Formats: sequence, C-alpha cells, structure tokens
Amino acid sequence: MPSTSNAQQGDRPNPGPFPSGTLGHINDSGSKGKWPNSPSRVRCLARSSFGIDKRPSRSLKMPCREAKIIITSVLLILVSGSAASESRSAAERFQSLQAQLRKSHTSNDWHSNLASANELSELLNGAPNSLLEIARAEIHLGDLEPAIRNIEQFVRMGQSTDLLETSAEFAPVRKTRSFASVQSGMKANRSAIALGSTGLHAVRLETIGRGCGL
Repeated sequence: MPSTSNAQQGDRPNPGPFPSGTLGHINDSGSKGKWPNSPSRVRCLARSSFGIDKRPSRSLKMPCREAKIIITSVLLILVSGSAASESRSAAERFQSLQAQLRKSHTSNDWHSNLASANELSELLNGAPNSLLEIARAEIHLGDLEPAIRNIEQFVRMGQSTDLLETSAEFAPVRKTRSFASVQSGMKANRSAIALGSTGLHAVRLETIGRGCGL
C-alpha cells in the first residue's frame, strides 16, 4: 500500500528552509541547534540579520557631544538671565520701598509706614536696620511691646546705635523697664567692637538714614 502523504494525514507541509533574517529562520535554526529560542538569541539574530550594530560610531558620538555642549550653554544663559532679572527686580523693589517709607514718614501715615517697613525687613532677611525701621513705626502707633522686641533682637544681633538713646522718636521706649537691658547690651556690643571682634559693627545714624529711610 502506498504511503499516505503528510498533506493527507492533516500534517502541515514542510515549507523548506526559511529565508535568512526572518523569524521563521530564527525558529527553524533554533529547533536544530543547542541554543534555545531565548529572547537574547532572538535579539542577537535580529541584529545580525538586519545589520544592527550596538557599538556607536564616531559620527554618532560627535553630534551627541555637540548637542550636550549646546544644551549646557543655553541653560547657563537662561540661568544667568534669570539671576540678573531677579537682581534687578530686588533692587527696584528696595528702592520702591524706601520711597514709600519716606513718603509715609513725611505724611505721618504710620500704618503704611509699618507695612512698608515689614516688607523691607522681609526683603532684607531681617537685617538689623530694618528692625529699627519697624520699631520706629510701632512706637508711633503706640505698640511699645513689639517695638521693644524688635529693638532687643537688634541688640542680640550684635548691633548698637546712639539713635536709641538720643532720638526723640525712640523716647517712649527709653521710659520702659526693658530699655536698661537694651543699653547694657549695646554697651557690651561696643566693647566687643573696640576689642576688634569680627562680625559686629555699630549702626550709625547716617547709615540707618540711608539704608532704612530714618
């Protein structure tokens, strides 16, 4: 009896060897070899079939290096421009606050003066002169307790000024019990300055006048 062909038995006909570079070729070669059809083998054969080389060439390296240099340069320009813009805006705000302080002082508008003084102190990160500006406005408004606290903070920062002892605007705080400790603190600060300690400096009237509008 003649043998029944594979087609008659329902088996899939043998298509013959698959062309190189196809997935069929990968499966076919994998079934015969000792290396199974693992994902790494598939990727390896696919690269070899399609001519993919993982090693970057010099022609690819150079554009990437140049692109990094360009991107870095652009970022530096943007950061420098942003810093310069922030510096200008801070200087403009400082000048504007000084003008507002002088205007409110002239018109005796101490509520506005206190608001501007607080803004200036925030801008200057609580600089000593700005604390005196706040204290002066608070004294004019009759708020002696917060004024004394700001003056005490001024002294704790190693500062001293004859303004607190001579100016008529600070006369109300000189009548308080706390002012004695303020005087002794400023005296100690002056002694430290006289001994050449660093980081401490006396605040003079003309300096305060220029810096905070007093």
